[in-house]
Amino acid sequence: MRLLLQRALSAAVYFEGKLQCSRNKGLLIFLRAMKGDNEHDVNTLLKKISTQQGVFGASMQVKLVNDSPATFWLDSKN
Repeated sequence: MRLLLQRALSAAVYFEGKLQCSRNKGLLIFLRAMKGDNEHDVNTLLKKISTQQGVFGASMQVKLVNDSPATFWLDSKN
């Protein structure tokens, strides 16, 4: 399982055309589940960060204003 973290001036997530969540300055986190990932992988990554969750498996639209080119990868295997 991998996370992509991007430093943001603002971010908003929409689901079915409705605003689910928005934040000002902070981190926007994208999650990628891969074949073979399990609950342990999720828990490993959640210990590294604090999150507000979206709707798992849903088609979501994300609006993001980056705060400089600050992008970080986290991997549950590392």
